Amino acid sequence: MITRFILCFLATISFASAGDCWRIETDPADSTRGILGISREGYVSLDEAIQNFPAEAPRAVLVHIWTGLFFSRDLKSQEEIRDYLKIHFPVLLASALQSSGNLHNPRVTPLREPFEKAVLSTSFVHATDLELAKIGYKISRVSSEKFFIDKKTKTFFADIWLMTEKNR
Repeated sequence: MITRFILCFLATISFASAGDCWRIETDPADSTRGILGISREGYVSLDEAIQNFPAEAPRAVLVHIWTGLFFSRDLKSQEEIRDYLKIHFPVLLASALQSSGNLHNPRVTPLREPFEKAVLSTSFVHATDLELAKIGYKISRVSSEKFFIDKKTKTFFADIWLMTEKNR
């Protein structure tokens, strides 16, 4: 059921581009599961979507924020991720950057978990966490799929979910 919900959500919002907006959704099969996701239409800022989540989905619990490929296009996040990996995982990073390439590259795959930690360290995630706190939530972890590094540009790519939970 969760997979179907995610696929339906992804189909409705598609991959946004330069004019990214943020959309509030609930699972059609379970209106208590809410998500925010990058979209071609919706709120102009993620902060605005977060602020409006309680009113638009009053019975829902926010389970995650789907950022799609936002981090791949955001130069500041790319720099912060690269700097984090250089400091904390220099050997893995160097090996992955030398080889780069596809999703199943044996030198890139070990960098996936460190990459998720690096995403958590970005200023975007910190700012989002501060905004979430205003409505009683926090980012608990990052989940990613299709992680790879572009061989020519050395850009990190992944489909990213910021998993959320209620503050205690």
